[in-house]
Amino acid sequence: MRVQDAIASVAALAAVDGRADRARQFAVSMGADALLLFTLRADSGKFVPAAGGPKTLPGRQEWRTLLDACRTPGPHHGEVVAPGTHADLVPASACSDGATALVFLGGAVARRDLEQVQGMLPLLGAALHEQQKLSIATGELAAARFEMTQYASLAKALDASRAKVEMTMRELAQQASRLEAARGQAEKAARAKDEFLAMLGHELRNPLAPMVTVLQVLRLRGEWTPELAIMQRQVDHMQRLVDDLLDVARIAGGKLTLQRRRIELVEVVRSALETAEPLVLQKRQHVCIDVPDCHVRVDADPARLAQVFANLITNASKYSDEGTSIRVQSTIHNDKVLVEVIDQGVGIEADMLERVFDLFEQQGTSSDRARGGLGLGLAIVRNLVQHHGGHVFADSAGLGKGSRFVVELPLASGEVMPEKMTGPRLAPVLQPGARILLVDDNADARDTLAKALRLAGYTVEVAVDGPGALECARVFEPRLALLDIGMPGMDGYELASRLRNVGKPGVKLVALTGYGQPNDRQRALDSGFDQHLVKPVDFPHLQAVIETLQRKGDGGN
Repeated sequence: MRVQDAIASVAALAAVDGRADRARQFAVSMGADALLLFTLRADSGKFVPAAGGPKTLPGRQEWRTLLDACRTPGPHHGEVVAPGTHADLVPASACSDGATALVFLGGAVARRDLEQVQGMLPLLGAALHEQQKLSIATGELAAARFEMTQYASLAKALDASRAKVEMTMRELAQQASRLEAARGQAEKAARAKDEFLAMLGHELRNPLAPMVTVLQVLRLRGEWTPELAIMQRQVDHMQRLVDDLLDVARIAGGKLTLQRRRIELVEVVRSALETAEPLVLQKRQHVCIDVPDCHVRVDADPARLAQVFANLITNASKYSDEGTSIRVQSTIHNDKVLVEVIDQGVGIEADMLERVFDLFEQQGTSSDRARGGLGLGLAIVRNLVQHHGGHVFADSAGLGKGSRFVVELPLASGEVMPEKMTGPRLAPVLQPGARILLVDDNADARDTLAKALRLAGYTVEVAVDGPGALECARVFEPRLALLDIGMPGMDGYELASRLRNVGKPGVKLVALTGYGQPNDRQRALDSGFDQHLVKPVDFPHLQAVIETLQRKGDGGN
């Protein structure tokens, strides 16, 4: 290309209007398909497209490589994707003076022509930089005007919001005054309700007293008939309702007092069963008591604690069909005793699990009203348990799947609580003092296996999840841990890894899980478990595994 033509073409690029067309003509004259202009931003130190060119570039990495090279003056070559296309790479020839760069796309541009054009770039660069400054200044001016508009709108909105806030504050003050008046009325109504319940309970006792006496006299005379037996059951039921009403009144009025002493838990449970026995026998149900015969003591009011379990057993009987079973069992955890009452009855919906302990609350009121009750029994249970320093909760898999009520009470201070011993005691396979941590979120599986291990002579602590297991391990320092895998939150694999850091050095880990595929076993071993056992595991086999791992831990073969 002649020097005069090159100078004219480069000079023509200085004007923004029509720059794209002139750039295309210049590219063709140089033997290329297209031409793009770039100028170096002082603030970022990077080349950006000049005004009138594309704003974005495809194949950004290839463009970045070429433009980074253009920061060094001279000709440069590479391959890029042309703007407006997503085609294959095209050859690119560039010339740069370090501040301005021209990039020719496609074709083949002679090096001599590139060097010739490079000498003209300083004048073109001056024009491009001025245009860049003007563009930036124009943008900043537009942004400033926009911000001023926004600030004006914001100030107007703030004034409106301030007026609304002031109005809201006045309304809140009025509502607070009304709420205070309503609270006073509610307290007055609550006192009236409590007084009414107390009066109603006492008034109902008056006609009940002679009825009970007459029934006792007829029984002593030997004049007992099936009809009188029906009357006896109904009178007993009314007495329970009256007792519940009076207890609610006492609890609400803060007049409930406990006569506490150290007692055996099993005595309280037996007393409760005697109270609930008439209803259980009437429905031909079976109650299984699995509570140690001795050495599980609590500081409690015997009558009130018996009332707790009587209410729970009666509730289980009432909401279960004839011929079903009810189970009462206890477990020890640290300084707590957990007593569970489990039935095969109608179950509880998930949204009712907390509400069943509220006053006058019953599930399925219209259909279950025939089962009797005012919805007071469980409310009384919760209050009595709380007065004993414990808590109670309900659990159910849903309607038709039975219910489980769990009462947690503190053990009497200073007591050492061995497990209930029944049948022959198995010889321990670990050395005296061996400690096993059992972690499983399935209560039945966890508690039954813990009991079997304790009967075999092991010292066992249980946990229901990963965080609880880690906390227990810090204090208990187990020599061996049996871990379920499929637990919510922290699974058995993660727990195994973390137990290695917090447990006793050399602790042996056994995966006890329902996952039994070969890859499950391999994953367990890869995760640091010493053994992988599949549920349900044969207990003698489990003992053999424990013994083998113990010998290895003690340096045996």
